[in-house]
Amino acid sequence: MNQIQLSSLEYHRQTEYRRNSMTGHSLNWASQPDVYKGYDGISSIPLCQGKPLENQDLWQMLDRKSPMLPPDITFETLSDILHLTNTLTAKVRYPGQDFYYRSAASAGALYPNEIYLAHDGILDLNPGLYHYGIKKRVLYPLRRQKVIQPILDAMGFQEKTHVVSSLLITGIFFRSSWKYRARAYRYVLLDAGHLLENLILSLQYLSIPFSVHYRYPDREMNQILGVNGKQEACIAVVHIHDDSKPDQERKREELLPLPETILQSSKVSGQEVVYPEILGIHEAGMEDSGSAGAGMPLKHDLGVTVQHWQEIERNGNRTNGVLYPDLLYRRRSKRNFISHPMRLDDFHGLLDLVCSSYTSVEKKKDYAAGLQIGFLAGNVDGVAPGFYLLNPYDRKIGLVRTGRMTGFMTNACLNQDWLANASVHFLFLANLRFLDRHWGARGYRHAMITAGRIGQMIYLGATALNMGACGIGAFYDDEARVILDLNEESSLLYLVAAGVVKRI
Repeated sequence: MNQIQLSSLEYHRQTEYRRNSMTGHSLNWASQPDVYKGYDGISSIPLCQGKPLENQDLWQMLDRKSPMLPPDITFETLSDILHLTNTLTAKVRYPGQDFYYRSAASAGALYPNEIYLAHDGILDLNPGLYHYGIKKRVLYPLRRQKVIQPILDAMGFQEKTHVVSSLLITGIFFRSSWKYRARAYRYVLLDAGHLLENLILSLQYLSIPFSVHYRYPDREMNQILGVNGKQEACIAVVHIHDDSKPDQERKREELLPLPETILQSSKVSGQEVVYPEILGIHEAGMEDSGSAGAGMPLKHDLGVTVQHWQEIERNGNRTNGVLYPDLLYRRRSKRNFISHPMRLDDFHGLLDLVCSSYTSVEKKKDYAAGLQIGFLAGNVDGVAPGFYLLNPYDRKIGLVRTGRMTGFMTNACLNQDWLANASVHFLFLANLRFLDRHWGARGYRHAMITAGRIGQMIYLGATALNMGACGIGAFYDDEARVILDLNEESSLLYLVAAGVVKRI
């Protein structure tokens, strides 16, 4: 166990940016981490191409009321899920190498997260644990035995459903800390949320029942995956269910020890640096302090008061937009905003997606209860400039105070001037002491992952509406807190700007 233990509040405060106290930091290119994980001596299994996927309107897909169908999980289905969750999209050429962007957003394009698949066997895929190799679109077999039951046993899984597959998202800390140092844990969690949202959407698109889990015993899960929890650690787990099959007793097999080549595969650089703040918050969160329980109020105290609430209008008239899954391949972080108002219908469409994302997996859990969503309206037709909070369950927005604040927030975001032209700044906020009080340091994961999930949805919604979006995790934390007039326990976690962009 690491010597220091940090709470959510302590970690967030220790990794704050302050305008007059930031030290210079030049990247050590000799230690640049590899963005692809590989396994020497392990033969890979190519994923199948599958049939062309039907395009659907994103809003209609999320509004679909038909019950989830029992999944006919085939190798083709698993290939589609992984492809829709994360795939290579655009290529840029640098001296001596090509670099590929991906469908899930990532701070600095550092891509710290990995995906693992556990399955008990189907035609064309033997039982085992597999790593998804995105570069070559392959699976690397890591365990050649059934692992679903050990995963369920470790999680104390109580739900009376038949789990047929599990997908596990991990984070490799040095991929992000190479650039962002101790603050990198924020980005690892946000990027895990980006990836998780794509995974959730893929399962909704394919009408596959699933459950999302942020709580599990870290040590047992890391051991199953063959990661040590210090270089790479499990961040989230998604189970795929088949309710048409009766629960059956799986024979528990003792897991065989993994070879050293697999255990050492989390090392992505010959000169890795360990930041004690990252291990301090992550290891403190390994001891899950439980749930705040049913009936937790949606809103916790940020120190601000809503003057009045109004319902969000739902408008289905979205023509000539980009459809899912095509919008996955077209998603980019766009900064070329222009000073042109966002249409009210488009704004309501984005709010609708935010509400859908927030409530899609959290209705029976409290993962999102520690996160409050707001926005700064800057240039939106029919919406007075100001600071608003969002109630995603009742689909209402509440005015906190009026005034043009996006310019001030632009300055707080390291004076990145392009932000000033964005129509709206979506804000992800939390009372950090509230997180610690109810979940311990584990609550920080809940809030940041959920913020990343919803941020990815804003990216996709803006793409569908032929607009742009860009996430911001770098800002002067104290200045953002003052601009929003938050109390001392509360902070901005993440900002996603959206708006009209220049046509290229």
